[in-house]
Amino acid sequence: INTLIFALRRLGCDGQQQLNRTSMYFEYPSLVAMLTMRVRYGIQLKLDGVEVDPKFAPSAGAFIWEFGTLKIEHSRERVSITLPRGLGPDDTRDGQTVVIAGLEPGGSYAVSNGCEGDGLEDVKTDQEGRLERGGTTLGLKCRLVLALKKQLRGA
Repeated sequence: INTLIFALRRLGCDGQQQLNRTSMYFEYPSLVAMLTMRVRYGIQLKLDGVEVDPKFAPSAGAFIWEFGTLKIEHSRERVSITLPRGLGPDDTRDGQTVVIAGLEPGGSYAVSNGCEGDGLEDVKTDQEGRLERGGTTLGLKCRLVLALKKQLRGA
């Protein structure tokens, strides 16, 4: 299977084998992981935040993506994001923008973040089920959670 995954040669612009390169280059598995994260699940990590827009995720956008210390759980009813922002486990960044799509259109959500106090914030998505929240603190110890508030029917 390694002959199917690893490229056996790296060629330069002149078409010749590059010197001082490993004989097995791992470009293809890395490319597949990147495409899965960016295209299928719509996860875009930015210096000033994160965007999650799962257009091609299975089961109506429900998925869990774990990669190292990054963890994103997404469904229409609940989203949880743990995202490293620095080199140390205690590093955090204020003023981050979080954009989440694939939520309930016009839905009311309760937002909590371990680094912003114990209180809940009420937010509402737009008519496309998209939410943009600026000024968010992110880090390994900051778990951002959005939970759909159940509406009472007939009340």
